Amino acid sequence: MTTIDNDLLWQNIFLILLICLCYNCLTKEIQKGGRLMSVISLRLNEKEEKLLKEFSEFEGLGISSYIKKIIYERLEDEYDIQCFDKAYEEYLESGKKSYSFDEVLNELGIEL
Repeated sequence: MTTIDNDLLWQNIFLILLICLCYNCLTKEIQKGGRLMSVISLRLNEKEEKLLKEFSEFEGLGISSYIKKIIYERLEDEYDIQCFDKAYEEYLESGKKSYSFDEVLNELGIEL
């Protein structure tokens, strides 16, 4: 192996080690609980950014934490709606009868 080949080999090894080192450092910086965290980019105009900052500060959270909070609340609401829709559909298919509050009071002989 010539000196040039040897130098090129060491340069490549150094470059690979540098890439691995940078990757490991970056990975450790964004790693939580043994898993890599996703990064999502969100484009906001100045008005939207100001509003988001104000709301997150009001909640006592950073912007990322506030956005995550909003997303999880929305997902929970969607799940609740889906559960309700399914339960209501099952109720309608069952043919059961429901009674209003006034009908129950009347049936029990209660006057308000």
